[in-house]
Amino acid sequence: MKKYIAYFVSFVVAASTLFIVGCDKEENNPSGNSAPKKPTAPQVTVSGPNTTSNDPYALTAKSYAQMFSNIAMQFAPMQSQTGTQNGNVWVFEYTAGTLTIKYSATENSDGSVLWTITLNGTEDQVTYNNWKAFEAFISADGKNGYWKVFVTNSTTLEGEYTWSTAANGTVTGTIIAYTNGVETERAVIIANTDGSGELNFYQKVSGVTNLVLKTKITWQTNGSGTWTTYKNDGSVEATGSWT
Repeated sequence: MKKYIAYFVSFVVAASTLFIVGCDKEENNPSGNSAPKKPTAPQVTVSGPNTTSNDPYALTAKSYAQMFSNIAMQFAPMQSQTGTQNGNVWVFEYTAGTLTIKYSATENSDGSVLWTITLNGTEDQVTYNNWKAFEAFISADGKNGYWKVFVTNSTTLEGEYTWSTAANGTVTGTIIAYTNGVETERAVIIANTDGSGELNFYQKVSGVTNLVLKTKITWQTNGSGTWTTYKNDGSVEATGSWT
C-alpha cells in the first residue's frame, strides 16, 4: 500500500499546482472584449470512516479519503500569476530558474474543461521540450473527471486518477499505477452518502492476467469497520476490525 500512497501524493502535488489557475483573479484578454468567466477547480469530497480508532487500516482509509479531498489544494507560486484568456482557452505560465511551467485550461462547448501542464526548459539536469506532464478532464458539473501523469519526456502513462459521482451521490475514486504503460496496481475508494464506504487495493501478480484483490477495508455509518487481506490465490490471509 505504500506505493499507492506515493503515487497519490504525486497526484495531489500535480493537481494542486494545476488547480491554482482556478483562483478568482482578473485575466488579461488580448481581444479587449469582456472575458468570459474562467473555469474554476472543483472540490472533490470523499468521506472516510468517522472514527478515532488508531487501527492502521482505519487510519489508511481516512488518509486516502483526505488525500482525495485535498485534490483542489492551491499552491502559492501560481497565485501571483496573471493568466491570459483567448476565446475558450486560459493560459498561465510560471518560470522558476531555467524551467517554464505552462498551465492551460480549455473549456468545451458542454462546459467541461481539459487542463494540461507543459514543461519547457531544464531542471535537475533534465531538459524538457514542451513536454505535457499532466492532463486533467473535469465535467461541467464537477462530478466526474480524471487526472493523468506521464512518464518523464514521454506520452506513456505513469499514473491515473478518476472519480465519478452516481445519481444517489455515491463518489467512487480510482488510482491506477502503471509500469512501462501496463497497469500494475489499483486502489478504489467508494464513499456513500450515509458515511459508509470501502477501500480496495489490487495488485498485479506473476502468472495472473487480471489484477488480484489484496486488501479490502470497509466501514459503517457509525465509523466502525473491518479489513481483510488476501493471498495471491484469492484466499483470505488475515482479518480484523475496529470500533
